[in-house]
Amino acid sequence: MPTFFQQVWASNGQSMGRYRGWYVRVAQGQNLGKCKLSIAYTSRMAHWFLRAPNSFSIAQAIRFGQVIGLGDDERLARMIAASRLSDDFAHNAFWVTVIRWFVAQPLPDPVQVGPIIDYIYFQRFVPEHVLIGFNRPMDGAATVEVQFGPWKSNAFRVLKNS
Repeated sequence: MPTFFQQVWASNGQSMGRYRGWYVRVAQGQNLGKCKLSIAYTSRMAHWFLRAPNSFSIAQAIRFGQVIGLGDDERLARMIAASRLSDDFAHNAFWVTVIRWFVAQPLPDPVQVGPIIDYIYFQRFVPEHVLIGFNRPMDGAATVEVQFGPWKSNAFRVLKNS
């Protein structure tokens, strides 16, 4: 079992009871996708979950497996797992479309993945902080980065003063 998965025995956090059940099932040879996850999970995703970096939390490993299972590589999976999506599985159907959008894009600057996810989050779910409209989900990464630059400067100023 991966080291990150063994943390279920070292903590009594709110999710750990459920994670312990997953651990036992996976240790018995069951596929993680058969466990009651809050998101749809394929066998390919479960395969990559078990190969997530040992430094990850269980939630990050779930996201890591999901991203690779949706068709991308470890580099993007690590970046998305390190973003606000690492342990937030609310609005999963929407975020799957965003992940698929990332998968389809040749990103000019992969380091911007986390900040772009923050940008999309604020545009979609925090209307009082919308400063620039997010055009269409199929816009290219370059278009989003052009919109994102001015938003980032203004957003940090607005958030700092709120």
